[in-house]
Amino acid sequence: MKHEKGMNRRSFLTFTGKSVVGGWLGASLLGHRQAAGYVSANEQVGVALIGTGNMGTRHLEALAVNDNCRMVALCDVGMARLASAQEAYSGITGETLPHYQDFREVLERDDVDAVFIATPDHWHPLLAILGAEAGKDVYVEKPTGPTVKEGRAMVQAARQYGRVMQLGTQQRSMPVFQKAVDVV
Repeated sequence: MKHEKGMNRRSFLTFTGKSVVGGWLGASLLGHRQAAGYVSANEQVGVALIGTGNMGTRHLEALAVNDNCRMVALCDVGMARLASAQEAYSGITGETLPHYQDFREVLERDDVDAVFIATPDHWHPLLAILGAEAGKDVYVEKPTGPTVKEGRAMVQAARQYGRVMQLGTQQRSMPVFQKAVDVV
């Protein structure tokens, strides 16, 4: 990506978010669901975001404009963060989303195909495992969790329930970051 005059933080985040989220949804989730034979190539993936802090809100902004998905729910234990995320989403789409403080209510929803987990690190393993068990595909921020054992349990859950589970390591693989490493 070339640095252009007028490039600011928001346009950079939007560009990278679309690339990361679009690539993940397009290549991983939609490909997996098509191969399993239960989704049309034209169907959007129903996504819920669990964790609406800084990183969660960046994901929300990218997901809000992604044609491969439709946001169906927000979840966070903090009402102020939840309200801020709802405001950000409404500012982009003009719509509001159902919101929850209890992630279990999100996992019970039939219209949730996938969950984005952007909670504090120690919640990643439990939410990812329960998400897979509930029949949801999972995108989880790094690190997978506090221990190797929990990471292995996440992999086991994805395999056991036949779900896609993606760990967010885009800062290692995106061309813009690879270029930065080369420059340094």
